[in-house]
Amino acid sequence: MDWKYIDYAIEKGVLLSIDPDAHALSGFDDVKYGVLAAQKGGLTKEDNLSSFSLKEFEEWLEKVKKKKGK
Repeated sequence: MDWKYIDYAIEKGVLLSIDPDAHALSGFDDVKYGVLAAQKGGLTKEDNLSSFSLKEFEEWLEKVKKKKGK
């Protein structure tokens, strides 16, 4: 995702995640590009799935379910 869209995604309630999208171990270090884009776009740990604990993620899911009325 281009860093320019991070603000818009957060505005729409999208939970983002930083990962390398690696298909081999050699590509794992590419996560640095995701981190750089996230920093440039102002992504905070509250809007980054990669920084959630399991409990925090489950709480986020519940919040979304309640918001959608399900």
